[in-house]
Amino acid sequence: LTAATPAPLPRLQDQAMAELGRLGGMLSHLRDVLEEDAQSPAMADVNEMLEAALRLQQPALAKLGIRVTRDLQPDLPELRLDKAVMLQLFFNLLSLSIDAMHQSVKREITVTSARAQPDRVEVRIAHTGHGMDALLQQPRDPVALAASAAGRGLEMAVCRYLIESQQAEFSLSTTRGGGSTLHLSLPLHA
Repeated sequence: LTAATPAPLPRLQDQAMAELGRLGGMLSHLRDVLEEDAQSPAMADVNEMLEAALRLQQPALAKLGIRVTRDLQPDLPELRLDKAVMLQLFFNLLSLSIDAMHQSVKREITVTSARAQPDRVEVRIAHTGHGMDALLQQPRDPVALAASAAGRGLEMAVCRYLIESQQAEFSLSTTRGGGSTLHLSLPLHA
């Protein structure tokens, strides 16, 4: 390295610290919102949790002019979940989707909930953004995660942890015409 070329490690460390600070701020805000609802796990309405996460993301959605379509199946069975964890998970999945659309001309998110199997509820978040596929391939090293896909790798790692904590299943698929769909399958009795 020459004197004119900054060392990559300090830059990556700065990116990692900035991403950790941003995630810490999100967690702090959500903890404050949910402080009175600390009894977990509890019976939860998935549609209500999705709507709450969308309300929390409203400033980011409005800033980018993202159109949100809801296809939420009514009368889904309530699930025994940690409400704070689920709200954080939905918030993070929406955040990843929003971040993926910064360079997109078409900016749309479709949030769907449905009874997929007798013992599971499925949530899908489809968006018209780019770059999500690479996140699933990222290593679990914090510096590499923070540097990947504009720092979204670390947020995906948090999502993976939250998903595992709720005995849920997760997959990501490419959406026809561009974008990705995040699939989350939740057990009725965790």
